[in-house]
Amino acid sequence: MKAHAGIFLLTLALASAAPLLPRPALPGAAQLPHFVQLTRREREIVQLICDGQSNQEIADETGSSLATVKKHIHSIFRKLEVSSRSRLIALMR
Repeated sequence: MKAHAGIFLLTLALASAAPLLPRPALPGAAQLPHFVQLTRREREIVQLICDGQSNQEIADETGSSLATVKKHIHSIFRKLEVSSRSRLIALMR
C-alpha cells in the first residue's frame, strides 16, 4: 500500500480539525492514511485482532454476532488493502 501525499495531508487536516475522532490506539495506525476511514467499531476490532482474539472471542466481547464480526473484518481488509490477519497485524506494528 502506498500513501499518497494528498490523502496523508487530508488525514492530518481531519485529525486536527475534528478532535472528536478518537486517536488510533495502535502504534502503526498513526502512519496509515486509510485508518481514518475505519469506523469506531472497525478500529476496535483491529485492536482485538492484534490482541490475538478469534472471531468468536471478538463477537463475545463486542456483543455482536459472529456474522457481523466477519463482515467488519472483511471491510477492514478491503479498506486497508490486506488479505489476512497476519498482514493486518504486521501493518499495525
